[in-house]
Parts: sequence; C-alpha cells; structure tokens
Amino acid sequence: RLGVARGTAQARLNKLLDSGVVRLDVSLDMAVVGYPIAGFATLAISQGSIGEVARSLADIPEVLEAHTVTGDGDVLVYLAAKSTDDLFYTIEQTLQSPAVQRTSTSISLVEHVPRRIGPLVKKIGEEASS
Repeated sequence: RLGVARGTAQARLNKLLDSGVVRLDVSLDMAVVGYPIAGFATLAISQGSIGEVARSLADIPEVLEAHTVTGDGDVLVYLAAKSTDDLFYTIEQTLQSPAVQRTSTSISLVEHVPRRIGPLVKKIGEEASS
C-alpha cells in the first residue's frame, strides 16, 4: 500500500517512464534460449573512433552490452554465444571494424550475481526517506 490513489500512482509511474528514469526491459535466461556461453571482450580501438565502433557493435545481435572503459583496452563488450565456436565467430565480427586493433576475451564460467537493480532501488529509497 502506497497511501495514494491508484490514478495518482499511475500518473507518477507514467511520468517516470516518459522521462526515461524508469525503463522496462525483458530478462531472458540465455542458456534456456540456446545461448549458454557468456563472454566478455575487451577491444583496443583507434583513438577517436568510438562512434564508428559502437555503431558496428550495435549491428551484431550477440552483443548484449558495450561500454567505454578505463584500464586495459577501450571498450568492454558483453556477448552471448551458442558455443565457443560461435563466440569466436562473433569476436571475428567485432574485428570487421578497421578501428578495432585487437581483442582480449574472457568466458564466464559461473554467474554469481545476475544483473539486478532491486537492492540499489531499495537503497535509493531508504536514502531519500532519511
């Protein structure tokens, strides 16, 4: 119970959705849908080419996320694959962009903490009410 009328709660939710603060997304068990391999590729790219590389990565369906990072490499890519051979093929696709100079890949063996936001949302709520 929130202590507000349903219409008020719906209006607040709609405002959050419209502003982009709240986004709705689908969460899949990738192994169940045939993609049991999770890989992380670090890409070293040519200076000033992040836009080109990001567009190239966005065209690869197996690329689930891509982030510009600090440290070794420039872009960290989260990949889904049907097999290690499929992961190799997907990594080869990332190299099709001339701006990608090299890659380094790690395969996830066990997912200990799945992607989640609930605990953080709870913390934000607690901080806001204190």
